[in-house]
Amino acid sequence: MITTCRDIAHAFGIDYLQASSLVKLLLSQNIAEEVDTVKSGKRGRPTVKYRLPDMVSINFKTGKCTIH
Repeated sequence: MITTCRDIAHAFGIDYLQASSLVKLLLSQNIAEEVDTVKSGKRGRPTVKYRLPDMVSINFKTGKCTIH
């Protein structure tokens, strides 16, 4: 699926910073990948779109993420 940090924040009922941190974790584990950057106007940061799997498991003991 292709999504943004804002979409993830909305889906989980968390703030943007928490969603961004989750995406950074998935990027570091090569689970997520950046697919597009969309500039919406002249000001502000561009919207980054990420490709994520539909389901991921996070093992807190080993520090590993796996795709399901």
